Amino acid sequence: MKTSILTVLAGFCLTATAAAAQTPVETPRAMPMIRVGPLQVLPQARWHFSNAAITTTNEGRTVPDDQLFLSPVTGLSDFHLTFGGRSDHKIRRMAVLAEDRFVRFSFADQDSNDRFEGRARFVVFSGGRQHQVTARGSGSFEIPMEAGPPNHTAVLTGFDFQRETGTDANVRTVSLWIDEDDSGNPVIRATLLDDMGADFRGLAEATFAGMAAALIPTGSEIVSSHAIAVDGLARLTGASGGYRPYAVTVQYAWVPNNVILGDGAAAGGSDRHYPRGRNARVLTGFYFHFGNEDHHLAEIGVFPATRNGIRYRDSDFDDPVSWELQFVELRDDMRD
Repeated sequence: MKTSILTVLAGFCLTATAAAAQTPVETPRAMPMIRVGPLQVLPQARWHFSNAAITTTNEGRTVPDDQLFLSPVTGLSDFHLTFGGRSDHKIRRMAVLAEDRFVRFSFADQDSNDRFEGRARFVVFSGGRQHQVTARGSGSFEIPMEAGPPNHTAVLTGFDFQRETGTDANVRTVSLWIDEDDSGNPVIRATLLDDMGADFRGLAEATFAGMAAALIPTGSEIVSSHAIAVDGLARLTGASGGYRPYAVTVQYAWVPNNVILGDGAAAGGSDRHYPRGRNARVLTGFYFHFGNEDHHLAEIGVFPATRNGIRYRDSDFDDPVSWELQFVELRDDMRD
C-alpha cells in the first residue's frame, strides 16, 4: 500500500514539474521614458493706474487719458460724478463703467440734458478674472457673484444704477458692498433708496452698510442685460413694500492676492474727510446715507485728491451724512 501511494505522489510531482517547464516565462517589459520639461512658473500679477475724465450730458464714453487700457482685469480706486457748483438734481441714472478701451460715465435726471463731469481712477491688473452681473429690484438686495479662483480677492470695477425710464427721484441711500451670504457664498449687496415707501426711524441711525441693508430686505431678479432690466422696472413699481424699483449693473474682478498688502475700511460723517492713504486702494464697497431725508444730488463719489474726499451732497453741505468704505491696499513693489 505504501509503495502505491509513493508511486502516485512521485508521478504527480513529475507531471507538475513537466507542466511548469512547458510554461513560458514572460519577460518584464521596459516602461517607456517620459521626458518632462521644467515646470512652468507663472509670473506674479502686477498693476498700474489708469485715469479717465469726461464733461458731457446724460452719458458718454471716453478713452483713459494715459492710454493704459482697462484690460484684462480692472478695479475701481476713485470715482466722482458732479453737476458742478451748486447745481443739484433728482437722479435717474448714475454710472461709471469700464469697457475695455473706454470708460462710460452717466449722471442724469429725467430730462438728461444737464451738463456733468465724471472722473475715475482705475487699477489695471495683469492677472485675475473679470465679471459683470445685472439685476433689478427695490430697496436693498443681494446679487450672487461668480466664485473666484483660490488665492484671489474680489474688488469692485464699475456700476450703473438706473431708475425707470422717464422718471427720477431724490436719493437717501446708495451702496454697493461685496460680502457673503448666510451660506458663505460671495454676494454684492446693492441699495438705492429715496423716501418712497419707507419708515426710516431705524435706518436714520444705521450707519453701517450691512445693518442698513438688513433693515430693508427685498428680492431681486438677475437679468441678461442692463437694457432688459430697465425695461422691466414698471411692473415692480408698488411691490417690495413700495420701495422705488431700479436696475443695477455691477462689474467686479477677482484679483491675485500677491498684489494685495491687506484690507481696510474707513467711515465718517458730515465732515466727509477721507485722505488718500500711503498705499494704492481698490474699493470693495461704498455706502452713502443722508441722515435727515432724501435729497437731490449735486455730486457723489470717493475722490481723496479733493479737500473733502467723500463727495455726497445736494447744493450745499448742511445735511447730516454718514458714509463707509471698504477696500484693499496694494503692494507698491508690484506696481509697473
